[in-house]
Amino acid sequence: MKVVNVDEKIINGLSIRTTNKAEMNPETAQLASLWGEFDKQVPVDYENGERVYGVYYQYESNLDGEFSALAGSREPLPLSLKWSQSMLENI
Repeated sequence: MKVVNVDEKIINGLSIRTTNKAEMNPETAQLASLWGEFDKQVPVDYENGERVYGVYYQYESNLDGEFSALAGSREPLPLSLKWSQSMLENI
């Protein structure tokens, strides 16, 4: 693995709080729906090089603890976005 330093970026997106255990159960998994909602509601101009980011952060502890996951881009989120206000995040 090669470590690469990048300039700071602000990523705007949708986030959830989950655990590895929850993600292993189809009834409690949230990551797939997070990305599904992001893809459905946030326009991304892939043809002109716009990128999307998956950011995992706020790890509670080890592999058993909670963590946050964000699906986002550097572009502002559309005002028409239908998502719980608590799930909208800039990091």
